[in-house]
Amino acid sequence: MIVTGESGTGKELLARYLHLHSRRAEGPFLGVNCGALTDELLTNELFGHDKGHSPAPTRTRPASSRPPVAGRCSSMRSPRCHRAMQVRLLRVIQEREVLRVGGTRAIPVDVRFVAATNRDLQVAVKEGTFRQDLYFRLNVVNLHLPRSPPAVATSPSSRTTSSRSTRP
Repeated sequence: MIVTGESGTGKELLARYLHLHSRRAEGPFLGVNCGALTDELLTNELFGHDKGHSPAPTRTRPASSRPPVAGRCSSMRSPRCHRAMQVRLLRVIQEREVLRVGGTRAIPVDVRFVAATNRDLQVAVKEGTFRQDLYFRLNVVNLHLPRSPPAVATSPSSRTTSSRSTRP
């Protein structure tokens, strides 16, 4: 699913709402801003790592997408979400399994990705910054949130006085 709209339009709120009203509602929701993490941290967050691999070399860390069953990648258009990461995300969507960093065994997952962005991903595909096959996998449902109209300030002089009783 792809949710588009300008900053502040409620894209993540919509993703959370959809999660809470889906068959996956019993599982946790994971919101990830791909542009805010380095590739290494993003890889560890989404796919986990086996013992002996950084950043926690003393224990195995499961992927955040397992067992969580709904996720949000809000800035997949970011320069930090390189094409290699897009390939990994595509594989998770297609194969429904993750391979931890340093791992040798694929782990099955039941996950939904909601890509929330303020950029037109069709344009990003044409520019070559977003993979077309990943776009097609995500674009099962495409929702656009319009910008909210500016709030209209009311002054005391603009309020009606019809509720007051007046005597002639």
